Amino acid sequence: MSKEVQIKCTGAETRDYRTLKTLKTGLKESTKEDLKKLKNAILKYGFSFPEFIWSHEGSEYTIDADRRNEALASLESDGYVIPPVPVCHIHARDEAEAKEKILMCESRFGRLTIDGVLDFSQGLDIDWSDFEFTDFEMPDLQLAFDSRDVDPSETAEAIRIRESLAEKFLLPPFSVLDTRTALWQERKQKWSEVFESYKGRGQEGERGLLFKSLSGGDPSYYKQKTAAEKKIGRQITTEEFERKYYKPSDSIIAKTGTSIFDPVLCEVLYKWFCPMGGTVIDCFAGGSVRGIVAGFCGLSYHGVDLSGTQVEENRSQEAGVTSRPDGYIPPVWYQGDSIEIAQILDGKRADMMLSCPPYADLEVYSNDPRDISNMKYEDFLKVYRAIIKNTTELLVDNSFAVFIVGEVRDKNGFYYGFTKDTIEAFQDAGLLFYNELILVNMAGTLAVRAGGPFMKSRKVGKQHQNVFAFVKGSPQEAAKKIGSVEKSPVILIEEA
Repeated sequence: MSKEVQIKCTGAETRDYRTLKTLKTGLKESTKEDLKKLKNAILKYGFSFPEFIWSHEGSEYTIDADRRNEALASLESDGYVIPPVPVCHIHARDEAEAKEKILMCESRFGRLTIDGVLDFSQGLDIDWSDFEFTDFEMPDLQLAFDSRDVDPSETAEAIRIRESLAEKFLLPPFSVLDTRTALWQERKQKWSEVFESYKGRGQEGERGLLFKSLSGGDPSYYKQKTAAEKKIGRQITTEEFERKYYKPSDSIIAKTGTSIFDPVLCEVLYKWFCPMGGTVIDCFAGGSVRGIVAGFCGLSYHGVDLSGTQVEENRSQEAGVTSRPDGYIPPVWYQGDSIEIAQILDGKRADMMLSCPPYADLEVYSNDPRDISNMKYEDFLKVYRAIIKNTTELLVDNSFAVFIVGEVRDKNGFYYGFTKDTIEAFQDAGLLFYNELILVNMAGTLAVRAGGPFMKSRKVGKQHQNVFAFVKGSPQEAAKKIGSVEKSPVILIEEA
């Protein structure tokens, strides 16, 4: 039994598509992948729009459907029966006017916007893999959908209460921290105007490897690859693309390969878990974010990092910060091995511990044998536990320790259990596991990276990190010391 393309529209007349000529070969680039998507759309939705045709000297030309007719020809070669297609006549004096009308047909007096597509498609269950838009990239549309993920069950009163909590505590004190929200992104933009934290990372062999492939860290990667394939008219392998066509974007992660600590997260954690005027210690200091944000929040910050290059760069960045609020306290960084943090800080006591450790070997920062990111996981864990124990001993009683961590896979794709091991390390050091928060990250290129691994092994794309808060002593007494959450120093600078 033969298969037949369904006609889902009507026109003034019908025509055998094979009798229609084209006036615009080459006006639009089209790859094999584009043709495949168009064929799939015709099979799914049917032939849904009449063709515009122009009659001239005994021949008929399609004005708007040369690619659709190409798809019909391909479907016919696949064994499908193509019925006569509906057509509508377009009048033109000559070929020049006909071509002008083609350009008018192809021209858009306006453009599609992501917000417009979101609003238009609200409530529709759409498989977006069927579509391809030229006004924006599809991963950007998916990211926008993620950012609009609002609970439809929320009442106006619930929204008012949540906004009131955000006004009082910077963000609602919920167990999910969503970096995709407009509030979060606006605050992050304000912080980005104060300083840059990526410098010092990715230099002189100290390039972090948060993303094992270029596509993971560069938002422009797939846009470039698609453009290269359209230009040469065929699909290319990742190896060929990176060797011949790829150019790193201006993305900080694409340049350095290292993860950058989120200043909004840092600000919120300081305001929630450290007393005003308190002292913070950081045993895995990394970039300058946690130190400079602490200074803005009126906290004394002492961070230890193994990399002398990183420490010097942090100091240089801090020296260049000019918009300092009243009460700003310059952070202090120390070069050294954090297993000796008590000696490095000369017994200094702290009111809060905040850090983001190396995620096992997910990021490799240096070739230093003391660098735990270079170690096998078993050896990493021994040193990691010792550093946590030695650092927590510097905390005063009734204080919080906050670590930002995430699960890491071994070379076979299985999780080490890094989050579990972190909890146990703090518990063995005498602290109590008190809060678990989920930090939801921007999807970025995850939307286009996740499909392959999931189909191959059901490995899901990771879009979150874990924020663990531990308490040394009584959480109630610790909360009394912290008191109310003060207004953001970045907002104060803007208002001034």
